[in-house]
Amino acid sequence: MSINGYELTTEWKVVGGMSEVAFAKKGGKEWFIKKFISPKYPIAGSPGSERIKEQKRKNCIEFENRQKKLNDCIKSKCGLGGNLIYAVDFFRHETCYYKINEKIDVSSISIKEISRLNTKDILIILRSIVHSLRILHRENIVHGDLKPDNILIKMTGTGTYTAKLIDFDDSYFSECPPKDREQVVGTPEYYSPELFDYISDEDDDMSLAKNLTIKSDIFALGVIFTEYLTGEKPIIPSKYSGTYSAVKHGAVISFKSSSHMTIELKNLLLAMLDLNYKNRPSVDEIFDVLRGYKKEALDKVVDDIVVVKFESVNIRKSDNKVELEWCVENAREIRINGSLPLPKKGKKFFPYADEYILTIVSDRGEKKEEKCRPKKIVEPVVKPIVIEADGESKLRGDLYERTRKK
Repeated sequence: MSINGYELTTEWKVVGGMSEVAFAKKGGKEWFIKKFISPKYPIAGSPGSERIKEQKRKNCIEFENRQKKLNDCIKSKCGLGGNLIYAVDFFRHETCYYKINEKIDVSSISIKEISRLNTKDILIILRSIVHSLRILHRENIVHGDLKPDNILIKMTGTGTYTAKLIDFDDSYFSECPPKDREQVVGTPEYYSPELFDYISDEDDDMSLAKNLTIKSDIFALGVIFTEYLTGEKPIIPSKYSGTYSAVKHGAVISFKSSSHMTIELKNLLLAMLDLNYKNRPSVDEIFDVLRGYKKEALDKVVDDIVVVKFESVNIRKSDNKVELEWCVENAREIRINGSLPLPKKGKKFFPYADEYILTIVSDRGEKKEEKCRPKKIVEPVVKPIVIEADGESKLRGDLYERTRKK
């Protein structure tokens, strides 16, 4: 089968549900060819009314112009063999659009393998990714689908590591995402909160488009960097579908314990995962943090457990109870005064006590205790118990008095 002079050498293979890929030959070289399943350009004989076909043509022309403009912009900033693997050809054949890339080795070091490297090598990888992404962001281009599969990590001939960014199919210029939301795909695990809002908006509110900036990539990068440093995504409550959802609802975000995770890196990740995209750091700011690392900084490892809050906030005299509020990060299990296991964040009334002990078990099984006392002491209301002894009665409780035996 020949498409625009490219002779297919393999069968088509569906990837991601939105495209098919294969290899082809042209000019004595082998190429990687991608066929877009959507959008499809209506031609003579295509189904649908003329009104619907006209709208599809407009969507297709928008898609075609955006892809060509983005690709030309990326191509002007780097050549073949660089760290951005862009398309060398883009065209429409009959109803479908096709993109041609140079054939490269797409093997990459896995997330688990990266997290087991020494901290110095991981930092080199993170800097390499940021350096590549900086080329896009300086042109106000949003990658749109940053995830480990689209970041190829390889060891160079000198024994160091480098990163290549691939797949710019979902890219767009900052604040100008596709009007046709079906063309904004991405990967839900790495969605930013504002990307989810734009995709899921049923009213097609185009004012949300201005929120989709290059800072959306920074959120996705925060999730990816967490995986590279700890081997896992950020830890979120199980009721949320992804990091973006937990952040949207104000849930506490924590990270798996890791010898690589310094206080500085943890603060950087939390900033990258900020709900307000305007507060997230730029690629230049991230690069400066990573480049400025010294050995002393790498020696400062974050505590396994961080107690954000543990205090008495209310005393209820009616039933002699104290309301406690707590918030803990990096904990596998928490209890207060031997209670049943509690969530990492909450507020609850407990029977009055002079002191409360928050017992926390980390992911590694280590225990930590935090103490607090009620903000003010309230005299408990205790019903007296009458005990007869030597012809007298004694009232035992917090109050004592003597009475004559009747």
